[in-house]
Amino acid sequence: MKKLFLISGAFASIIGPVATVVACGDEDEKDEKKIAMILSTKNNPFFQQLAKGAEDEAKKQGYKLKVYVSNNDQAEETKKIDLAISEGYKTLILNGLDARQSAANAKKAIDAGIKVIAVDRPLSEEAKVWTTVSSNNIGGAKKLAKKVFDLFKTASLNNIKMLHLQGIAGEQNGIDRWNGFKQAQNEETSFTINQIYEQRANYDRTEGNTKTGTAMTNDDSIKLINADNDEMALGAIASLGSKVGITTSKIIVTGFDGTADAIASVNTDKMFGTVKQNPLKLGKKSIQAAIEALGDKDFEDIQKNEKLLVETTVITKENVGDFLT
Repeated sequence: MKKLFLISGAFASIIGPVATVVACGDEDEKDEKKIAMILSTKNNPFFQQLAKGAEDEAKKQGYKLKVYVSNNDQAEETKKIDLAISEGYKTLILNGLDARQSAANAKKAIDAGIKVIAVDRPLSEEAKVWTTVSSNNIGGAKKLAKKVFDLFKTASLNNIKMLHLQGIAGEQNGIDRWNGFKQAQNEETSFTINQIYEQRANYDRTEGNTKTGTAMTNDDSIKLINADNDEMALGAIASLGSKVGITTSKIIVTGFDGTADAIASVNTDKMFGTVKQNPLKLGKKSIQAAIEALGDKDFEDIQKNEKLLVETTVITKENVGDFLT
């Protein structure tokens, strides 16, 4: 592949899925200086920020970024993969839906000669992506769970019932976050959960609301709601109203992502805690990985076949003031 050099010159910003247009010399250079991204949704604040981080870094590095959106639909994701192949992209950033099904889509792109970077959501190993850029989901979820368990232990409450609001079936981040919760649970010696109900709310606030209502109708003694993301947690809080809080006399609700709405909810004593990711950095690093995959530039912390984990921060009432804007 021809090595490229950044060309100083005019840049034109355009509205829509394309982040920037670069003035280049010949057709080969135009092809090699464009990057495709397939995003699962733009209706979620987290993914809006991820896209912004990618767009800003692409512009900074002098690349043209086109963002496709699959709208949380596996068939639509497949169509977008086919479109990226037909449009001649040489590198693709994929925010997949399902670890295995999206891996098959990634493999299709790889077989067509495209370097694939998985962002936010890891894919199963058979995809053989160039690299993966994701948050430390297990570590963040484990830290937050330990804080929740400490709260119940301080109040001498044990053998509680909880509701687990699950994300999209087969999606790796939700699996990792639940694994982090279970790791914390397995390390506990003086606190137990004797009943775990599960409701799939697909990372959606409205579904989180309705599924929480259903669960509480079936058993109103639930004391803890652990949601795989903030949107579902905020839906649960809307459903429960004055029943939620940050003391064990209330129902404890936790989320994951660290969105502005979730942080505000922590600040007003509704959500007990969330885990703040850094979607801007995820987007930025995914662009850097795509550029390195093309062979255009080396970035010190990015290596082929080595997952790049972006650290997370647990936010509770103790430190929420540091995150208010």
